[in-house]
Amino acid sequence: MKPAFFQSAIIKYSILILVVGYAVFTQFYKLGELAIIQWDESRLAVNAAEMHQSGKLLVTTYENEPDLFNTKPPLMIWLQALSIGCFGVNEFAIRFPAALAGIITILLVGWMVYGAVRNIYTACLAMVILTTCDGFIQLHGSITGDFDALLACFIVAGMHCANQFFIKRKRIFLIGFITMVALSLLTKSAAAILFFPVYYVVFFQQLRFAGLKWVSIALMIAIVPLIVFYVLRENAAPGYLSAIWENEFGGRFLKEKDGHEGAWHYYIVHLFTLRFSWWIWLLPVAMLYGFIKKVKLLNQYSLVILVFIAGISAAQTKLEWYDLPVFPFIAILLALFIDYLVNHHSSILIKISTAIVVSICMVQSIYVKFNFTYARKDMRLGFDIYEMSNYIKKWDSKDALYYHNGNYDAWLYFYTLSKQNIQRCNFKTIKTGHHIVIENNTEDSFRHHYHYIVKDSFTHVKTIQISSIK
Repeated sequence: MKPAFFQSAIIKYSILILVVGYAVFTQFYKLGELAIIQWDESRLAVNAAEMHQSGKLLVTTYENEPDLFNTKPPLMIWLQALSIGCFGVNEFAIRFPAALAGIITILLVGWMVYGAVRNIYTACLAMVILTTCDGFIQLHGSITGDFDALLACFIVAGMHCANQFFIKRKRIFLIGFITMVALSLLTKSAAAILFFPVYYVVFFQQLRFAGLKWVSIALMIAIVPLIVFYVLRENAAPGYLSAIWENEFGGRFLKEKDGHEGAWHYYIVHLFTLRFSWWIWLLPVAMLYGFIKKVKLLNQYSLVILVFIAGISAAQTKLEWYDLPVFPFIAILLALFIDYLVNHHSSILIKISTAIVVSICMVQSIYVKFNFTYARKDMRLGFDIYEMSNYIKKWDSKDALYYHNGNYDAWLYFYTLSKQNIQRCNFKTIKTGHHIVIENNTEDSFRHHYHYIVKDSFTHVKTIQISSIK
């Protein structure tokens, strides 16, 4: 029996507003502050900026040529190009679709938990767990312009539709499930397909063999838009199909790619040491409890987590952020487990112990995430790499600023598309009077070719003005 204070509707909705406000603050505060991040985000940013400028929606481009490096379907690029149309060519526009997907996912998690137990406090707890998760509102999560937060949003929405179909047996929810799966495939095809075994397990668990029929039909329909896109894309720019096989399917699943390898327990270790928060230590307890007590909801979400982690662990290429779609389900499972402990046990000791553990985890995780959001503390980023891009981002002089960077430079090239006075250069195009931002480790090459004046100097980069050519 809860105290009357906590039964008050005003208190319930005040706490709900507080939690949602905290999630929104954590998700959107300083969203556009960081310069474009080096690898995936920068590639998507260039794809989206060029799509916005050209108006060509089918074939994503890099340097105005068909992009066969980033071969993901274009849904995220379309959303980013639309965002650019609203906010301009800048970091906020590139990140807004992922951030919006992040906050929608957090709200969906709360809604799914509330639908299961009809308890606003448990729903708020689930939202806090996901919001404070180290790997969700994080780089290559929902605060950078990457695919994974949008993928997670569609997967969670699809699972919600599936659950409603199990309960109400209305085909509108099956249609919703098909739509969400189709959108997840158009976001990140191979990663979305890795969730297919989860759907089979959950449908079988709920509907037995009849579920296998329904899920097979649903997934076959959902994959049609992806196949149509593949055919159109290949016809528009041949070579695409062979590129997606190498980049996304056989190339990444069957063999390690670009040095991204790890042992079978890679994702399990990362969950407990890097990717979540103190909440994660309750996960094995929740799974074991659900199995022993035969709690259907706990077992369902335990299966979702275990099957998906097994799937991504089987792939030879392993990257830290591949586990992101499972975080919402961990948050749901933990919140439901805590709710079950509190409401299905009369033992005062269990209730007090649960309250203490939840309080400690909540205070610690909120504090850490607030520090990350407000002060950018413990951000997993090699700031030496971004000193040059930060300098370019903040360049507000009317003079042209050139940068010299070899090989791959998407995170710098983006600024040539967003700022008219930012330009690439090489030793053949440099002229007297040019302002050039260079990395310190390339200064010897410039000293060999030019006389120059140092205008600004920092830890890893400096800006020079060419006074004469040797």
